[in-house]
Amino acid sequence: YEANLTVIGEFDTVEEFCRYFNWLKPPSNLERNSNYHLFKSGIKPMWEDEANANGGKWVLTMKNQPQLLDRAWSWLAMGLVGEELDEADEICGAVVSLRSKVDRIQLWIRSKDDVERVNSIGRKLIKLLDISDTDGVGLEFQVSI
Repeated sequence: YEANLTVIGEFDTVEEFCRYFNWLKPPSNLERNSNYHLFKSGIKPMWEDEANANGGKWVLTMKNQPQLLDRAWSWLAMGLVGEELDEADEICGAVVSLRSKVDRIQLWIRSKDDVERVNSIGRKLIKLLDISDTDGVGLEFQVSI
């Protein structure tokens, strides 16, 4: 898995992030079974990474909603870079995955143990992405395996 990851770039400022983000294809234009990963420096997008080992992830699912997928990923990426979601350095990164049945956006967090903090991050995620049940979006929290 790790051998198939390609680093597109690293950044320290919003401006540097935008230089990369603005030339990427929107997630809906990726080939099926493709992912974008946006993780903090030094954290790999895998459960075996020490930062993720005791954590979990908020998973949004949607089917055949390319505009919503692109908007949600863009807003999440900007929110992460702008540090709008992070509570006490809990956020490790995010993933958007294009799949044949259901597309997913995942927000990986460092610790699953503080239920109040996990739920607070989930509420902030919903607010940031401006989504609701009526959008046909599923949302659940999954713990690392």
